[in-house]
Amino acid sequence: MKKTRFIAIPSVLLCIVTFIYFNRINNLNTNRTSHDTYISYGFLDSDGNILSNGSKLDLKFKEKINHTLDLDQVIEENREYLLIALVDFKQVMFKVDGKYYSCYKFNTSKSDHIEFNLEIDIPKKSKELDYILIRKPYYMPHKKNIESLLPLQTVLPIRFKINDLNDEIKYEKMLRTYTEGPSDNIWISNKENNFDLLYETNENDDIFLTLGNDGNEVIDYAVVLFNNWEQVEFNDGDMTKFLKVNPKEKQSLKFNLPDVEEDTYFQAIAFPLPYKVDPNDMMSTNAFGSCKFIIKNNAN
Repeated sequence: MKKTRFIAIPSVLLCIVTFIYFNRINNLNTNRTSHDTYISYGFLDSDGNILSNGSKLDLKFKEKINHTLDLDQVIEENREYLLIALVDFKQVMFKVDGKYYSCYKFNTSKSDHIEFNLEIDIPKKSKELDYILIRKPYYMPHKKNIESLLPLQTVLPIRFKINDLNDEIKYEKMLRTYTEGPSDNIWISNKENNFDLLYETNENDDIFLTLGNDGNEVIDYAVVLFNNWEQVEFNDGDMTKFLKVNPKEKQSLKFNLPDVEEDTYFQAIAFPLPYKVDPNDMMSTNAFGSCKFIIKNNAN
């Protein structure tokens, strides 16, 4: 089985491998870190059937969907998670126990099984639904340490196709392109084409997001930004940027960080192959989390 690369800092690769479990969580995605620890997660439909990552949802002209998050884990710590949902790469509200959330936080113990139901409104002509599960969303180590930071960069995605609409995607143009250095990464830096791990920076700073393609075919990406896990727009007002990256190349996108009233967390997420979700293509069911870092309020 091919391993799919998430954010990579020089000489370090993070990998998530999907396994098949032949029990109640059959076909759920499993993030395994050792022989003794694992996280299995996925969604069930309103009839209790497991939804395969990358599958097409059968809405039958409904404008609402009801899903159940199923998470089973054996890990070495009690852990906090955050769930967000995006429709066509825009964060949407969803209901849990009759209450609306833009992001839903829940806590787990070391050995735990969690289930909760949620409801989402799906606008007509929507093309893709994405769930993102974030581990330890509001945690950062007290200092810049690669071993402590790396696990915070990945996100756990579930992506679904809604409609097969072939609307033309408007890709970013006039971006800087590079061929030197590794090309299989997504990262954020305050210097263009720089591989340093960003731990913190100031509000209003210029930031460079770089996406690479180490494959042999062109790959397109949808990129979204989050400040404390609420989606924020790019400087021109766009909520999503689409990039098309040639094989063995990287593209760099510059943007300016927002004002913040207090120190906050910032992260970008890139979705490969937007609107081309396919259960037989692991790349199309992934989401790549970039460097999570702190935006410092200048008054502090």
